[in-house]
Amino acid sequence: MTMLFFSAPFKPALLFRAGLLSLFFCCALSLPSLAQLGGPDLAIMNTLRDDYGWDVALGWGSGNPCPVAAADWPGVICNNGRVVELQVSCGANKLTTDFPAELNQLTELTELQIRDCWTDPNNPATAKDLTNLSKLNILRLDDNTGLTGTLQDLLGNSIMTSFPNFRAIEITNSGIGGIFPPDMPGNVVRFINQTRVEGTLSNNVPNVFRYVGNQLEGVLPPDWVNYTGGDIRLHYNKFDVVNTPPGPIDNAQLGWRNTQTVPPTNVQVTPGAANEATLSWTPIGYTGDGGYYEVLASPTPGGPYTSYGTTESTGGKTAAGLTVTGLPGGTNYFVVRTFTPAHVSNPRNVLRDNPNDLTSVNSAEVSAFICPGNILYVNDDAGGNDDGTSWAHAFNDLQEALALAASCPDVTEIWVAEGTYKPTSGTDRNISFSMQNGVAIYGGFPNTGNPTFADRDWAAHETILSGDIGTPGDNSDNSIHIINNNNLDASAILDGFTLSGGNANGFSIPTQEGGAIVNQQSSPTINNCVFRDNFGFRNGAAVMNSTNCSPVFTNCLFTQNTNGGAGDGVIFDFNGGGSLLINCTISGNITRDFALANLTNVNTQVQNCILWNNSTNGLWGDFTISHSIVKGGYDPCTGCPGGDGNVDPLFVDAASGDLRLQASSCAIDAGNNTALPSAINTDLDGNDRFYNGGAVDIGAYEFQGVYQELTISTPSTNDNGLNLDGVDDHVYIYTSCPADDFFPGGDAITVEYWFKG
Repeated sequence: MTMLFFSAPFKPALLFRAGLLSLFFCCALSLPSLAQLGGPDLAIMNTLRDDYGWDVALGWGSGNPCPVAAADWPGVICNNGRVVELQVSCGANKLTTDFPAELNQLTELTELQIRDCWTDPNNPATAKDLTNLSKLNILRLDDNTGLTGTLQDLLGNSIMTSFPNFRAIEITNSGIGGIFPPDMPGNVVRFINQTRVEGTLSNNVPNVFRYVGNQLEGVLPPDWVNYTGGDIRLHYNKFDVVNTPPGPIDNAQLGWRNTQTVPPTNVQVTPGAANEATLSWTPIGYTGDGGYYEVLASPTPGGPYTSYGTTESTGGKTAAGLTVTGLPGGTNYFVVRTFTPAHVSNPRNVLRDNPNDLTSVNSAEVSAFICPGNILYVNDDAGGNDDGTSWAHAFNDLQEALALAASCPDVTEIWVAEGTYKPTSGTDRNISFSMQNGVAIYGGFPNTGNPTFADRDWAAHETILSGDIGTPGDNSDNSIHIINNNNLDASAILDGFTLSGGNANGFSIPTQEGGAIVNQQSSPTINNCVFRDNFGFRNGAAVMNSTNCSPVFTNCLFTQNTNGGAGDGVIFDFNGGGSLLINCTISGNITRDFALANLTNVNTQVQNCILWNNSTNGLWGDFTISHSIVKGGYDPCTGCPGGDGNVDPLFVDAASGDLRLQASSCAIDAGNNTALPSAINTDLDGNDRFYNGGAVDIGAYEFQGVYQELTISTPSTNDNGLNLDGVDDHVYIYTSCPADDFFPGGDAITVEYWFKG
């Protein structure tokens, strides 16, 4: 047997730790043949020395690397004029050049060991392909924290195809990542420590393995759970210890479960105040080395998730919960994950260090319905998430907003953009909108951009609540009630809408009354609304109030609403309470006998209103009327023009539906300012209610010009006689609005009359 000599000491520890040498050496080594290096390998070695700076880092000289370990080429082993081993370590001089692709051309290499050479993560080298080295059986790349890339970059995807004799791999304290080749056989010794290697493990268990401080995860396969061998390590990874069953591996490596960065268990969520929720969980066993839990949420199952907070300052990995804010309204889907920062000892501890920031997989997903802020947004043209949290993500359907408001006490307002909204997208006529206590529903917002409350204009941006749910224009299949309210107080507000197309023609009395709104034991506040083209077969063509209802209508217009003949009244109050109408105009409606009606312990109050040009303008029941115009008059009518209110309001064009006031209308400045609610300072057009600082006008519209006295030609002083036939004769003398002077010379009027025969 021939002895092997080295010009520099050969250190078996460079190959593997002494305890493992018996795997490769028995009693003697077979010697390589002595020959000068030539052919392709010499050029490659010179390139490594000259172009990659290995002369400085490794002390390589200018001679021939062979025979066998030349003194000025430390770490190079040759055989038959070819390089068969590279066992190099840089020491104090590090490499600043890239990982040489030329190594893949040293096709006789059986061992490649490069230690402590690439150590600057800010100037990293990238691992290159070695799959041409079919004779390679040992690969060691320790302490190269500046070496990046993956195991696949080095070894490809099939280790048995590229390296049929592969026996051992050691990569410790390195920037190498990637996953293990799935066909890596069990007889390959594996030391993979403090790397970025990730993924799950296949079922083939190696004889010797150390996987400390990587990013490995998942449930351990059955063969691993049942492993009974010796030298193993699985510490400081992300293995799923919850779903990995107990087994012999727990005896082979005590405590490995409590070193894994895994998500907490038993995650639960409890909704809180607006946009808020509290998550709770059972902390993981690995609470050392710093770190925290992170709560993430998504409006859709499975993500993508957004982070909403961590326990970094509230207990780290010992924390058992966290309250998060800023969540979107609606259903949110939550997960919790664990973060452990990199931790490296000095000196390095290969059994516990991890140079990686570890983030666990996500916990099991839990969900909860989260209340948004105090305002919900509705726009039938909006895209986005349809969660009502902003104009960009507005609900398309008002019913969605009402449903969310019913579940979220912090919601106080619903802003609705210009458009048409129906109680249902189907054909069920019994479905209606329902107002809610403490919630103000505002219409009249532009349906583009990001409007504020100051941009609201219900006249310019008509917002329609329509009962036309079936065939368009066919009232027979319309909603019976557009709005159906129960047990409301004045905090329920509807403001800035047009209500049209309600058709209360059902088969029983409750479904035959109140085409637009039915109030039952409800007293909502209705402002700046138009009630048009609604039908009630019985009482209340537009509104029916039943049992102790005292709704307030301000700046509202009721027109073209119709009774079916079995009842009466555009508005009907029944059984206690009574409506309060302020600055409303009721005109152009068709009722049986009475424009307004009430019955049974009810008093309806009419202030600053106009009732004119309905099919009938009579009032039936108990009314208190002041500062109003009522065709045909009403007695008593406190502060009403003409004494009883029977004065033509002079609409601009009633035939065409323009019920604004002409410049000479007696309704101008004839209202009572104190009747108007303090929060109302505009009219149904959104114009100033106290134009020119004067008194409020009567009716829904405030005249915005200069009042002009109505002039008539002066009558002659004689020949003004009337011929009466003695049958139901009446003589009316109309006086002017208080400020006018129809009769020059004073207010005195002399009437002379004679009886003939």
